[in-house]
Amino acid sequence: MAASGAPVLAFRIAVRPPLARVVLDTNLFVAAYWSPRSASARILRACEEDQLELLVSPAVRRELFRILRNARTDSAHQQRAAELLEWAEEVHPTRKLHLVVEDPEDDKFLECALDGHADYVITSDGHLLRLGSVDGVCIVKPTAFVRDHLGGGAPRRC
Repeated sequence: MAASGAPVLAFRIAVRPPLARVVLDTNLFVAAYWSPRSASARILRACEEDQLELLVSPAVRRELFRILRNARTDSAHQQRAAELLEWAEEVHPTRKLHLVVEDPEDDKFLECALDGHADYVITSDGHLLRLGSVDGVCIVKPTAFVRDHLGGGAPRRC
């Protein structure tokens, strides 16, 4: 109560900034397996800890598990990826892009990102990285993303 005897209403609202919406290239999952202390591994942990909002399309999902098998990752890592994708937002792209001339298979990541309103595609693929950004979606390396978004500083855009 206030000094005058009148009740004082007080409340506090905690507003959490929106999570960055990300599409992860399959090479990030492979790098995280082979190098558990890498930036790629840190990004997977951030997804698991709900620090990022992961987006996935059926085409990205299919490629991921094919690549994880071909890269001879163990079943525990494949299960980790499956659990992570279970919580990801499923995107069903409605457009077919033809932006990555050198490797048209990479277009699936951009299709997912654009139709899912992603902020970032995180990749080590040179064909995608050369694009820099597409319609407001930043295409960045894992190390740059960790430095700029998970390092505790103010997030930077591309």
